[in-house]
Amino acid sequence: MKDQLIGPLHFILFFLGSIGINYCLYRLFYGEFNLTHGECVSAIILFLCSIPIHEIIHGITCCCVSDNNWRTIKFGIDWRRFTFYCKYRNPIESPKDRIVVTLMPMIILAVIPCCLGLLFGSPCVVLFSSLSFGGASNDMCKAWKLLNMRNG
Repeated sequence: MKDQLIGPLHFILFFLGSIGINYCLYRLFYGEFNLTHGECVSAIILFLCSIPIHEIIHGITCCCVSDNNWRTIKFGIDWRRFTFYCKYRNPIESPKDRIVVTLMPMIILAVIPCCLGLLFGSPCVVLFSSLSFGGASNDMCKAWKLLNMRNG
């Protein structure tokens, strides 16, 4: 039961932190953060569609930095938790590579869109990136643990 609560709690905390920071930055650059109902719905739909893409990015990155190939990577859905997953048959040996594989979806789906949304003044893209930061929250926690294992 505890594990089933940790994921959503991480999502909420990271989303709220991200939207708070992004809101302040957006207001600093553009004055107002106006989102229409349609833009909110669009950002949420785009985020939901990006969830399997998030896992595919893990798989592609894993293929690029390890001995895994498409035949050794398994994608699926855990219906009990209603979560998508990507599993690798061969372990990723390098701690640096494990961190890269863990964080790459956040870089592609959250960091880059956040920068573009702030650069071009798109609150819809900023909202999408904040949702994506929430979606990558468990990955960020995992990377933090990997860093602490390396340094401690």
